[in-house]
Amino acid sequence: MAHDGREDARRRAKTVWILNHYATPPGSGAGTRHHDLGQELAQLGWRVTIFAAGFNHFTGREEQVTGARLSRTEAIGRVRFVWLRTTPYRGNGIRRILNMASYFVTVMLFAQRVRPRPDAIVGSTVHPLAGLAAYLLAREFGARFYYEIRDLWPQTLIDIGAIRSDHPVARALRLLERFLVARAEAVIGVMPGLGAYLDEHGERPRALEHLPNGVSLGQADRRGPLPAPAGELLARWSDRCIVAYTGAHGTANGLGAVVDAAAILEDRGAAVGFAMVGDGPEKRTLEAERDRRGITNLAFLDPMGKDALATFLAAVDIGLVNVASTPVHRYGVSFNKVFDYMAAARPIVFACDTPFDPVAESGAGVSVPPGDPVRLADAIASLADLSGERRAALGARGRAHVEAAHDIAKLAVRLDALLRREPAPPVAAR
Repeated sequence: MAHDGREDARRRAKTVWILNHYATPPGSGAGTRHHDLGQELAQLGWRVTIFAAGFNHFTGREEQVTGARLSRTEAIGRVRFVWLRTTPYRGNGIRRILNMASYFVTVMLFAQRVRPRPDAIVGSTVHPLAGLAAYLLAREFGARFYYEIRDLWPQTLIDIGAIRSDHPVARALRLLERFLVARAEAVIGVMPGLGAYLDEHGERPRALEHLPNGVSLGQADRRGPLPAPAGELLARWSDRCIVAYTGAHGTANGLGAVVDAAAILEDRGAAVGFAMVGDGPEKRTLEAERDRRGITNLAFLDPMGKDALATFLAAVDIGLVNVASTPVHRYGVSFNKVFDYMAAARPIVFACDTPFDPVAESGAGVSVPPGDPVRLADAIASLADLSGERRAALGARGRAHVEAAHDIAKLAVRLDALLRREPAPPVAAR
């Protein structure tokens, strides 16, 4: 009987563990990279387990492990999540460092109980302790180790001025990064310029795979009911061009410029409304600034699950990406919100300074430097002034781009091939 490649893959079923401190399920309103990749890998014959913290970085609450328990296991679709209790924190001080350390300790302890044992383990930054835990567990269980770099440590801390390049912490993080890169079967890079970064620091991986963020197109095309505040806002602003920002409200997002741009457009009398969807440590400050200045075209909404967000993005007119300027963006970016907007066929205003600009590459909108409220306001106005047909044409370009380069199903096929590939020989040190 004829069968397809997926049936062949199921006969060769293997187990992969993914260690991602901040992994989230689809209803959380945050990025779901590993859940989405895991669902597709399961279709390709993998048994997928994700080890994640139950403490939510954005809300500052423990949301997954209740009572006196230290862990909880949950099946979400074809993916198994092992939720781990970690220490609580607010902001970016010492308590967050303790939270990262507690994830390392708990994953090392509770992984001992999990069956089946892994054939491959992927350790994913935000922080490198997840990578170190993945390496140590891979050694213990005889599994292949893969290091996924999504955030650059210590480079991000150096570039934002948190530490000097010669600080002992920076040196320790650099040594850890070099150690993990050298021992990984392959380094998986979200940023397109990761190869240049590694080369600059004399780090030579056995193999390097650029696997950007993406979107599950089936999920993006699914519609769910809107939360009442979101539906009410859309009805109230039915005569406005609505700009949606989705995601984190933190220092790195530079959203003060969006508050200023909203004020500028309101002063000009533009029929534009800003809908800010998400959460983060700066949200209350931004809301207070809006209220202090009496800005009426700027609304803040709570995070939404994927189905509701798809409905919301289909109803707005423009998607907004805004970040604070930082040199680390010279290695590229891979923002989930970009691909959500593209999947929804919304034109995009992209306020980010990077040579790897997906909006310019796709022709899906307008790009401006970050931190310039006037130019941001002008860019939004330029799209708001277009006819609906011309905005739709820009959105269609983005949709075509995401289908070609950022479809999670296609990215998972590439990850499957990487995990099954014969190991590369070690690279000789320079």
